[in-house]
Amino acid sequence: MSRPQKEKSSIGLRRARTAHVLAAALTLTIVVLAMSCSYQNGPFHCPGLCVLPLPSEQWFGPVALWQGPTADFVPLEEPWVPGDSLRKFYPNDYHPEQDVEPFTCPACTCGPPEYCTSPMIWGAFNVDCAEVGDMQPAQQGGLPNFDHGECIPLDEVASSDTACFGTRKVSLTGCSSVLLEEPVFPSPAPQFMAAVYDTFYLTPNDCTGRDETCMHPLPEGYELCAAVKGDLPCEGTWANAKRYVLMDGFDDSRKCDDCPCGQPTSAGECTVKVEAFSDKECMNQVTEGLVYLGDDPLLMPVVPPGEVASTRTEVVMFDPPACDPPPPGTTAKPQGEIKQGSPVTFCCL
Repeated sequence: MSRPQKEKSSIGLRRARTAHVLAAALTLTIVVLAMSCSYQNGPFHCPGLCVLPLPSEQWFGPVALWQGPTADFVPLEEPWVPGDSLRKFYPNDYHPEQDVEPFTCPACTCGPPEYCTSPMIWGAFNVDCAEVGDMQPAQQGGLPNFDHGECIPLDEVASSDTACFGTRKVSLTGCSSVLLEEPVFPSPAPQFMAAVYDTFYLTPNDCTGRDETCMHPLPEGYELCAAVKGDLPCEGTWANAKRYVLMDGFDDSRKCDDCPCGQPTSAGECTVKVEAFSDKECMNQVTEGLVYLGDDPLLMPVVPPGEVASTRTEVVMFDPPACDPPPPGTTAKPQGEIKQGSPVTFCCL
């Protein structure tokens, strides 16, 4: 081959190699861009964001997080919000107890007892009621303060040969405390806040990453975050995310304590009807009786002896006693406080 022909062949070979290298570089660039797209704005078939899975089961989200001056916050509307999912958080250096005035409680008085209690179940006896005396029941249990009219199964009391069914006394609740006005608790006014909304999935879920999920696109000013209760580091696939620790609302235990009320000053009346049944649905009655306020325990014969599987009570008469009011000017005492809520960590992309 002549010298000119060799030079032409060498030039053609170099050009071919150069074209191959450029094509490979272009292919690698497209692959890198596609991988980046899947984490930023979603691939072509995901109109929202493709996000990585949460670090572990204790984490929740992803959530949409907004932070800024309280006066600038505008609640989101559909289609951003999947229902009423707004939760408010506050900076971890904000202390609401330093931002509210001390509260006072209104005047109070004492009203009559609100109800008489159901008699406690004494037990089921396998002897006639006249022979019970001070003996212990064959099986016994206690069911205090169950709702009147409710059918109560008696698994701990039931006996297959019950001849006598007994209940304890009826009692009254104490005089009730009554506030003469609704208490007013001053509200804190934080200058900065964070708004957190639940995000939601979109379909089709076509993200290039194997473990990614297609999420609804975020509105302007919001970050996509994984969250966990407590002050914890970001971890797992979110280890390099931006980290915020915010306080979950306020822990508000403020209340007005009960008025100092004594015992009733007159005798009231309360009569409770007690029924016992052989089935657990209170359908087949085997005995009944009336328990009066202040009386001795009630013993009801079961004839013929058999199983007592459920019971029901009903107040048939209630005349509450009178209660003396407290001294004039008596007020309820303030109780409790308002303080920071619990910390929550947000790891945001």
